[in-house]
Amino acid sequence: MEHLKKRFILLWAGLGIVMAIFVFGQESFFRTLNIDNYLDRAFADRHWLGFKQHYQRSYQKSFKPSSHVRILQLNYSNRTDFWFDEETRKDLSEKLMSYEGPIVTSFDPIRVLRDPYLSKLLEKPNFVRPFRIEQASTEEGSESFSVMEQLSHPIEQPTQTIFGTIRKIEPKDPAYFQGKYFLGSLHWKPDDVSHFVYDYHLTAEASKFQVPSLALASLAPYHGCESYRYSQAGEVKLLKCRDAEELTYAGLQNQLPIFFYTRPPVPATLQELPTQKEILIVEVVDSASYFQNLLGSKNTFGELVSTVLSNILEGHVPKKDDRLEAFQKALFCIFLLILIWGSFQFRLRIYFQVSILLVLAYFVSDFLMTFIWNFRTYPVEELISLGCAAFIGVGMRSVGEYEERRTIERALSGYVNEKRLSRLVSGKEKLSLEGRKAELTTMIVDISRFAQVTADLSIEDVFGLMQDFYSIIDPIVFQFGGIIDKKTGDGLLAFFGDELEGEDMALNAALSAVRAGVQIQKALKTSTIQPKLTVRIGINTGEMMVGNTGSQKHFNYTVLGEPVNFTQRLEAACEPGSILIGQATAEFVGKKFELKKKEIHVKHEDKTFPCYEVQLSL
Repeated sequence: MEHLKKRFILLWAGLGIVMAIFVFGQESFFRTLNIDNYLDRAFADRHWLGFKQHYQRSYQKSFKPSSHVRILQLNYSNRTDFWFDEETRKDLSEKLMSYEGPIVTSFDPIRVLRDPYLSKLLEKPNFVRPFRIEQASTEEGSESFSVMEQLSHPIEQPTQTIFGTIRKIEPKDPAYFQGKYFLGSLHWKPDDVSHFVYDYHLTAEASKFQVPSLALASLAPYHGCESYRYSQAGEVKLLKCRDAEELTYAGLQNQLPIFFYTRPPVPATLQELPTQKEILIVEVVDSASYFQNLLGSKNTFGELVSTVLSNILEGHVPKKDDRLEAFQKALFCIFLLILIWGSFQFRLRIYFQVSILLVLAYFVSDFLMTFIWNFRTYPVEELISLGCAAFIGVGMRSVGEYEERRTIERALSGYVNEKRLSRLVSGKEKLSLEGRKAELTTMIVDISRFAQVTADLSIEDVFGLMQDFYSIIDPIVFQFGGIIDKKTGDGLLAFFGDELEGEDMALNAALSAVRAGVQIQKALKTSTIQPKLTVRIGINTGEMMVGNTGSQKHFNYTVLGEPVNFTQRLEAACEPGSILIGQATAEFVGKKFELKKKEIHVKHEDKTFPCYEVQLSL
């Protein structure tokens, strides 16, 4: 077993390295190899997030869209029809010009500039001016460079030594970006892996700069602030506000996770706009405006921005914490060490239960972090690794116990027959100090004149002689279903019928014993053992006790009873090279063997007892 243990240790060491790369450094590893597409893991991550948030929504019933964010949706069969609907544009412009709260729209900024009605909104400081970011040639990117730099001022820029993809800003008119106005990007995109939306970028990449999104830019006018600052640590500082010199929103990382509500955003209509200073989101909607979110529901861009703002204002943004991530990884390491240690210590059944318990415990703990505390966690790598470790550990325990069983079988095969060995190894028979009554047949084999035969042999030669003798006798006993009870210096006691079942159990046991006895005599007659050995064999059938006798420190599987004692007397009365059987045995085998009746005297008994000699045709 030591060689197997060493192999397991080496296997675990290799798997440990693989799991460490997979759990702790897979992204760095993939980037080093220029491999960006680890889609299967990311796909599982996204769907696990959706599964958790689906059930979280049923628990967090107090989570609902903010009443400070309203959405006005103008429905058309085709969004371009809106720009031909002069009456609606005029009415909308008039209503919005008198609106005091922040106005956020998803309108094409170029069309807004050219529209005689909606362009008036550009004069309002509470109108968050939208702009687009598009891929561009080097020349076009250079033209927008100063605008992008200007837009990036409120945002702490990440350390970046190279340019990203070259971008341009629309509209191109620099005057659109002048003055003390708030501007926000219309940029958004679904997840590259799952193709649904599960987060929102508060800033967007514009060549080497980060520029604000519509949701980020609308926070300052909502609080009546003159400006804002956004740090890469996820903190938004609103400066010189209506009710305070400074307001702060913390925990708003750039790639902001979203909690999607069961209820839709609070609606508004063109006829009844809000009278308070809520954030008003205006968008034109047709059948192509919808995309799928994390939970499979359909949303528009305006609804997405509304959900993000509700998350921020109501404190519903799913939390991410480096300390929590470190705790999860530490918990993973502990569970993994338990699985590795248990693969060497536990039995297979216990190890299987422990493995299931640990994987479920990690699964449930992660689920509860989202379900109860609204944490956004990504444990798929750890769950996959624990599942693989449990599977491998179960496989190792299976191999280990198979080898242990083979070792035990090899060790016990010299003491019990195959049927009982199978019962012992499988656990169907317990090694307990218990016995039962059974009608069995016992056989005693004893070497005739053993002392005289071995008188001139050394002790080493006697030992070798007995090894040769038992190498002939034992297989025959086992061949006919016998169990060797014990071996004496010059013989053995075996019994038959313990493995048999049914009405003919006693008959078959007697037949097996006599056939084994006949086979032993034939085998010794033709053997080449020197010096030549002859044996006396006594066989008797009767009701006796069979089971483990002794103490907890030492016990034997044996038979006890008067039939066993009488077997010994039969053997003592037997002629060398012959077989004597008792009356009960003869009644069972009389039709199968030729028998010769005899009478024997038993010590301390006045009467004689009938017995039968089996006629051998050697």
